[in-house]
Amino acid sequence: MHQILSFIRKYMPSLLNTDRYKVAEVNETAVNGGDSIVVFISSGAQFRFITDRDQLFLDLRPPTSQKEKDWYSIDLVYRLLTGERLGTSILSPEYADFVRTRLSDIERKFGPDEWPQTEKGLIGVQRKRSKEMFG
Repeated sequence: MHQILSFIRKYMPSLLNTDRYKVAEVNETAVNGGDSIVVFISSGAQFRFITDRDQLFLDLRPPTSQKEKDWYSIDLVYRLLTGERLGTSILSPEYADFVRTRLSDIERKFGPDEWPQTEKGLIGVQRKRSKEMFG
């Protein structure tokens, strides 16, 4: 959990704005070196931070969704909105900068008006990534 909060404080402090973002879930285990999950929710999107074996990940989904399949990793969201590939799904300062600078675009894409089209785009990017990785 410390790794998640340290990263947020350093690179994404706006998520700590309690007027806009609420902590919806916190889960921490001692298994595999202490994996953690923290979910922030706003009116525009849900942000799920995960530590797994000392690596940090970020997934996003629409604010009202409860479906596990609606979580998409930051690398897919980045690629959909920029057309570029950073090559990893591990959360980095570059991805944090992308979220900071494109937050309104991200929340609009995950909102009810644009979500159906966004979901189709993310599925397409996900398929493309799979083909690049596995042929």
